[in-house]
Order: sequence, then structure tokens, then C-alpha cells
Amino acid sequence: MVGHLGNGQIAEAPQSDERIRVAPLRGHDDYTGAVLISGAGGGGGGDATPSTWGTKVRTRTEPSIGSAAHSTFPGPTGIRVDCRRRAERVTSEGYSSDVWSHLPDDGGSWVSNIYLKGGAWQDGVPLCAPGNPPPGR
Repeated sequence: MVGHLGNGQIAEAPQSDERIRVAPLRGHDDYTGAVLISGAGGGGGGDATPSTWGTKVRTRTEPSIGSAAHSTFPGPTGIRVDCRRRAERVTSEGYSSDVWSHLPDDGGSWVSNIYLKGGAWQDGVPLCAPGNPPPGR
């Protein structure tokens, strides 16, 4: 059994007689989907939890395709974004964006907003301070 908690986390019970535990989604290459478990708390406001779209979305150590890959989300994944900045432009499948989002729950990695549902410029997400690391880094 697997339940998607959002923010790159899942609740899993590998076998029916085992306790449920929380684990990072990125360690599950065989993950094909689950329900999103709803509860108190959440993310940074808004009507819906931010999410990636597509498959094999890579996060990076810096807001650049040339930086090291940090992790790979196998499918649409709920994320928490604490700030965004303009950096290297990414173009794919007819879309283009120079906006990158910082993911504090994925080790402080970055994802191009071209891979986020809802468009390149996410409402309610503050800019990262220029020349300074994002909050919590």
C-alpha cells in the first residue's frame, strides 16, 4: 500500500502485516501512482498543492540544466516551493520558461517551472533574494 502525502513524501506499508512508515518518493523507481492523502496543514497557501507534471522530472542542485541532477520524480509529484527566481531558460515540448522554483523538502533542490502545473509564474510564491541562498539553505 502506498499513499502520497505531498512534498515528495509517501506513506507506505510494504506488506500487509507491517507498520505504515513515511518515506521519500524519490527512492521508489517502481512507483506508478497513489491517492493524495489530505489532512490538516499543507503548503504555501492557494487552492491546490503545487505539483509537477509529466514523468522523470529532474531537480537540480542549482537553477540551471547544467548543474548536477539532485533527484528525479517518476511521475506527477506534490511539492512545496518556498521561493522562485529567474535563471537559465528551459525549452521543452513547445514551452519555454526562465523561472525556477526552490524545493526545501527535496534537499534544497531547484526545478524549472516548465515542469510545474499551473504555468511558469506561480501566484503567491515570493522571489528568492538576489545573490543570497533561499530560506532554510
